[in-house]
Amino acid sequence: FSFTEPYFLGRRIAAGFDLFSKFSDNYNTGRFESRVTGGTVRLTFPITEEFSITPRYSIYSTEIEIPNTGDRPYNDCTVPIQGITPGFGTAAPTNVLNCLSNGEATIAVKEAAGTTLTSLVGLGFNYNSLDSFQSPRNGFIGEIKPEFAGVGGDSKFLRVSADARYYKEIFDDVVGFVRVQGGHVQATSGDLRMIDHYFLGPTLVRGFAPSGIGPRDVLNDPTANALGGTTYFGGSVEVQFPIWGLPRDLGLRGAVFADAGTLFNYDGGSSAVTNAAFAGCPAGSVGRQFNVATTSAYQTNVACVRDKNIIRSSVGVSLLWQSPLGPIRFDYAYALSKDDGQFGTAIINGQAVSGKYGGDRTQAFRFSGGTRF
Repeated sequence: FSFTEPYFLGRRIAAGFDLFSKFSDNYNTGRFESRVTGGTVRLTFPITEEFSITPRYSIYSTEIEIPNTGDRPYNDCTVPIQGITPGFGTAAPTNVLNCLSNGEATIAVKEAAGTTLTSLVGLGFNYNSLDSFQSPRNGFIGEIKPEFAGVGGDSKFLRVSADARYYKEIFDDVVGFVRVQGGHVQATSGDLRMIDHYFLGPTLVRGFAPSGIGPRDVLNDPTANALGGTTYFGGSVEVQFPIWGLPRDLGLRGAVFADAGTLFNYDGGSSAVTNAAFAGCPAGSVGRQFNVATTSAYQTNVACVRDKNIIRSSVGVSLLWQSPLGPIRFDYAYALSKDDGQFGTAIINGQAVSGKYGGDRTQAFRFSGGTRF
């Protein structure tokens, strides 16, 4: 829920607040569930017709829970389930069939489990010369947003992000735009919490699944345990056009696009270890230790982080609809370049297990809505 008073106290100052609660089921990317609940208060001071400054304060709680049920036994290395966890209640298995074989949350997620409070102050530097906010044809819009977390709360980091778009009507009713975006987050005390990393996918490069890009723990689950990254950047080029033969009153338009970007540098874990120190990490990954105790002999306190800093790219087509409820779009994208993973060998339960580790997760179709195309 959001509210904005455009003339606060009778002045050209926009004051507002946002309340939010978001639940995410990260089954395919992290073996955990998360709920973020909180709010933001903000003031926008116009400096010129196009330029403004927005100080804001946000406070929110993040709850990380690891399901441990019959159909989602993602914590049964720590809390075994009778009749579900392989080997529990019977003789210990002598091969790789153990609590890791039915899907287990990475040790990084187990360290992050629980509820944390984030208290954050930020400042937005905004420039907007668009001719229309919902359906722009010409103009530029951009924001640089430094933020600091640590005024109370549990998280302590400095984060800076930027996003800019330039629109140009190429021909009559044919609009092209270029977008660039990037960000970096860094802990100001200790290691950066996993939940404070960036988790990105189609918002950076369409054609990839949510949390489908970036560092992953490949020790026990080759592709499902996304860890997030501290640095990202990307760019997009898009051309929007009318669908010839359809009345403009329908509000339907088409688009073609190309995206490119990357997310890298996981900064969690208390210390780095080499493959020589921990022989369980497959080639192409680096071990990082966590201060988490497990009750199982099968899961160590090490995550094997595959952090492949390569450019991901895609091309695609879109259907845009200016609906009565706001802009809605359907995207179909094909990934041109991605991290395909690497064949390697991990040591699980004392045995060598070979396979393909790491690799991005793709997603061709995407449905989204927002305030503008």
